[in-house]
Amino acid sequence: MRHFLFSLCLLSSLNIAWSQNRSIEFESTGTFSEILAKAKAENKLVFIDAYTTWCGPCKWMSKNIFTNDTIADYFNSNFVNAKIDMEKGEGIEIAKKYDVRCYPNLLFVDGDGNLVHRTAGAEQLIQSYITMGEKAKSKDDNYASIMKRYEAQSVKDPKQIADVIEIMGSTCLPFTRYIEDYYKVVKPEEFTNSSSWKILYYYVDDMDHQAFKYLMDHQKEYIAIYGKDSVMRKIEYVYERKASKLLFAKDFNEDAYNAYVNKINTMDFDSKDKMVFTMNLNLYEKKENWKKVSELAFSENGHTYLAEGRINSLCWNMYEKIEDLSILKAAANEMKRLTATEAGKSWAYTDTYASLLYKTKNKGEAEKVAKWSIELAKQEGVAPDEYKSTEELLEKIMKL
Repeated sequence: MRHFLFSLCLLSSLNIAWSQNRSIEFESTGTFSEILAKAKAENKLVFIDAYTTWCGPCKWMSKNIFTNDTIADYFNSNFVNAKIDMEKGEGIEIAKKYDVRCYPNLLFVDGDGNLVHRTAGAEQLIQSYITMGEKAKSKDDNYASIMKRYEAQSVKDPKQIADVIEIMGSTCLPFTRYIEDYYKVVKPEEFTNSSSWKILYYYVDDMDHQAFKYLMDHQKEYIAIYGKDSVMRKIEYVYERKASKLLFAKDFNEDAYNAYVNKINTMDFDSKDKMVFTMNLNLYEKKENWKKVSELAFSENGHTYLAEGRINSLCWNMYEKIEDLSILKAAANEMKRLTATEAGKSWAYTDTYASLLYKTKNKGEAEKVAKWSIELAKQEGVAPDEYKSTEELLEKIMKL
């Protein structure tokens, strides 16, 4: 059942020109050494799709990117292509050799096995892959050449460091030292310029870092330049990251967590109330205090602060984990409210609603909503094996 809705940023706005006529031709036989030899003989680089079987974005990319005509024609013409599972066979040593730390990882190596260019993640735009390939082929703009120049220079300018941070940030490799290099050469009065803001926004996630402290002390300046939404989003991310580390620590310390929430409550930023609300909700959910969860999530603040998907996932958790009829009925009422909105008219939400109605033994409404949910699933193009669970739910409802 699709109760925990999420959207990867890489899939947030699909404007891809789909095509299934041609595909990247990956080498299907031969060892990695033989693939390198072929590339050397043809004076080409090897493009490696470093993947794992459990990686969702890897599968998405294989299905939707590598089968695009433009991509296929470009990669088949310019590279020897290898698709290698990093957790099997030679892939295990290849992952170690090239320090592969996340998936998908896209590598370009020369015929001698030297790393030339790399990036990580599944981009949504076709042109991104062409640009990536062109950088790999370039003599000056690929990962290896940029890093070589950087290490060779004793005096580094901010732009050069910013370029290195950007390329390192796309690899899943550590890049803290480059951020520190940057803040050694820029002055505080330069912290609000576009380059510094980009580095702060995308790469600084430590609440004790000097750049983040400067942001907190100069919020109005940043908001005037970059907008309130962006500034608040950055502040929230940094504080939430710390909260998550505390909440999901192996040796969870509730007193330390609550102390941190209290500290946030003393801070001065516009979205503080929302953040404290969310942190308290997350704690109650971790402790499985569903009464408190329902009181918060189904309140006016909950409706203001929580996205529809978050409410849906909480209600589904209640359906799966508790038997308290009063809380289950409150969750059913919440899903009734949610599915009455345009955003809530979807299979994922109506299925949760029907499940709660079933568990509270409201047969008439449960039957009606389950049938509605199945119809929505068909309209949305949900695979039959996915909404089969809703059909099975309907069968159980009919037996009430």
